[in-house]
Amino acid sequence: YEVDSQWLYSKIAEDGLEAFAGFDGAYTLVWYDSSTPGKMYIARDHKGQRGLFFGYSAKKDAMFGCSEVGMLAWLAERNELA
Repeated sequence: YEVDSQWLYSKIAEDGLEAFAGFDGAYTLVWYDSSTPGKMYIARDHKGQRGLFFGYSAKKDAMFGCSEVGMLAWLAERNELA
């Protein structure tokens, strides 16, 4: 895998929520599973080492989130969500 998040998401795809038993370290994850339409999943490490920030764009009817508030602002600007 090129980045750790690729590995994390592949484990979730393979093992479902049971994958989290094998995760250690700091993470905040947000994902959509096409097998459960209308649901968005959010996970944060049990030690709370990563933040969890969300934004909503009424302009594009979109919700977005990440572990760093600066990244949230960058995502909103990059995708013209503001």
